[in-house]
Amino acid sequence: MRLQARTLFRLDDEGRMASTSEEPPFSAPRMFLGRTAGGNVWHLRHDLPHEQAENLAALLEREPPLGVPGAEPGCLAQAIVILARDQPVTAIYRGPAFVFDAAPGSQLAVSEAIGREAMDPLPRTASPRAIGEGETVRFHRQLREMGWSEPLNAAQQPCYVVEADGAIVALCHSSRSSPTAAEAGVSTAPDYRRRGFARSVVRSWAAEVIAGGRVAFYSTSWENAASQAIAGGLGPRFFGEDCHIT
Repeated sequence: MRLQARTLFRLDDEGRMASTSEEPPFSAPRMFLGRTAGGNVWHLRHDLPHEQAENLAALLEREPPLGVPGAEPGCLAQAIVILARDQPVTAIYRGPAFVFDAAPGSQLAVSEAIGREAMDPLPRTASPRAIGEGETVRFHRQLREMGWSEPLNAAQQPCYVVEADGAIVALCHSSRSSPTAAEAGVSTAPDYRRRGFARSVVRSWAAEVIAGGRVAFYSTSWENAASQAIAGGLGPRFFGEDCHIT
């Protein structure tokens, strides 16, 4: 969880979140809490008022480790109250975090996944290929509507795509990246979902991240059943819950 937090966010010398680790970076949430059965990791944004940060730190220090996956953090309601005193809370994110202990499809990777499905072979219609930094590609109209229009930068590598009907319809890229780890980002055009395309690109992405000596993370929200099913079909290990408040 400590490694995942350092992959998701850029931290200053005091362990405060300065920004996300994307390129270009975005503003970090005001509070991050990562819970595992062995203990918790938390970070606050660098610009929180001093008294607010002290109150949150005292609250987070008392939060017990993760018990039942999906159970709400005991500190959540009070943390929202503390943050709302300064400015309104605009977003709350909670969801499971997974790590690939081995390349997807290997014997070591088939363990302890939430919502796990049987391991499937690559769909015959899905042939993932890598696309490089700055490569000119054609995204499907529905992916363009989701914001995919620019060539990928170096921080988003590796990236694997599936093409159909002359356009990219699914991709998995490094949504957050560091020298030691990467977080999967997955997008599939709505008309091409439920065909195994997302699973095939995640499998290829994770295999390359691991082959390069880095840790491959996959996380999603508790409400996103489709995304959890992708993870379940590939066999990563559930290790905790991420909670962000903005």
